[in-house]
Amino acid sequence: MDYSKNFWSKAIEGNFSERKFSFYTTRDRIGEGVLYDRMVVTADKLAYDYSAFKFPESLSRFWLTSHFYKASTSIVNYIFKPQFNLALTHHVSILPISYNITYLNMPLDALFGSDGDFLPQWDHLEQYDAYVDLYSLVHTKNELLQKVINITGENKPIIALYFAKNEEIYQALSFDRALITGTLWGCNRSSLRVAQSLKKLADDGFLVGIGVEEYLDFLGKAYLGKMESFGNTLESLQSQQQKYGIALIIHNQEHMLDGIPTSRIAEAVASGALIISDQNKFLINFFGDSVLYYDAFADSDQIYNDIKSHIQWARAHPSKAHAKTQKAYKIFMDNFTMENQLDKLFAIIENSSI
Repeated sequence: MDYSKNFWSKAIEGNFSERKFSFYTTRDRIGEGVLYDRMVVTADKLAYDYSAFKFPESLSRFWLTSHFYKASTSIVNYIFKPQFNLALTHHVSILPISYNITYLNMPLDALFGSDGDFLPQWDHLEQYDAYVDLYSLVHTKNELLQKVINITGENKPIIALYFAKNEEIYQALSFDRALITGTLWGCNRSSLRVAQSLKKLADDGFLVGIGVEEYLDFLGKAYLGKMESFGNTLESLQSQQQKYGIALIIHNQEHMLDGIPTSRIAEAVASGALIISDQNKFLINFFGDSVLYYDAFADSDQIYNDIKSHIQWARAHPSKAHAKTQKAYKIFMDNFTMENQLDKLFAIIENSSI
């Protein structure tokens, strides 16, 4: 488990900070682990007290170990008395005592079945007391989620927030090549059209990739390895993005159409990088023309040419490209930093009748 500074001495003395919470994730998922680490950084920066734990996902499904995890974290919470528990992913099925909130940052078809209920593997989501819902941030409301809540007959708030990245100091970067990070899974990420475009961009010196080998090794010499090989993941994500200056964003089809953004967006903007992205509704709605777009449903030649022309434009017009990165950075800092979003969550909980 992870704890805020002087957690146990504060527990003995009974002088925790006014804002205190517990948060959880699953252990073996890269993106979820990064978000957990950033939440630790954020809570430490804001001087909020916390207890936190990464549950092994497989053991969470076994009755004996799941009972142990729930009992042990509940004992901590009995002493700590957090204002709420926050599950940073819908994969968390352990709900310790306290008011439990889960973060839903997936497209609708990943969570709901054709009957409008949660998919069977996510039955535990019905047990939560509130939902931080990324879909609602883009679309104002989530009718499927509200329908599930209505069936329970309980008052379960839906809170529209985006947890992704801490605030950083802006830097004006040089524009070298586009960097793609993470994994490529699902259409459009696994589409042959997109892969052909990426390979040609890599071969022509416009693109490099860092991430999971099985998804990116087709880039040849432009595949630079796993992010972990560059050092601490939180630091290397930023340093590598700043090294190349341009972020190429690819969502899978449902993420793009539902407007569910990848964390790569926040990482790129906070690093001062120029974003080239598919037409994700989140980016269009909130970041507008501070981002350069391409049509992910076009043929491979058009995708290649559009991305290439954006990179060439940035190289030839750095001052204009910097104007876009500055605008995107201001939007992020004003609205979507982890500090901003966590403060909003606390304010909502404190002003509610919970």
